[in-house]
Amino acid sequence: LRSLRVSAFSPRPTPVAATATTMPRMTTIKTVAVTGATGFVGRSIVAELLAQGYNVRALVRSRVKAREVLPR
Repeated sequence: LRSLRVSAFSPRPTPVAATATTMPRMTTIKTVAVTGATGFVGRSIVAELLAQGYNVRALVRSRVKAREVLPR
């Protein structure tokens, strides 16, 4: 499982009238939470998301099972 990395954001001073050109750009954080990650379907979903470069947060009932069946 990979951890989420978030960069610090320094806000700009708020303009009087905010427009698309004056608003700060949002960064894309590719993190997905998967419930049932150790199940039959969940394992495949986690593997595919990791292969596509996403960070994955897995919700599991058993940490022991997660260590056995999920990629690191």
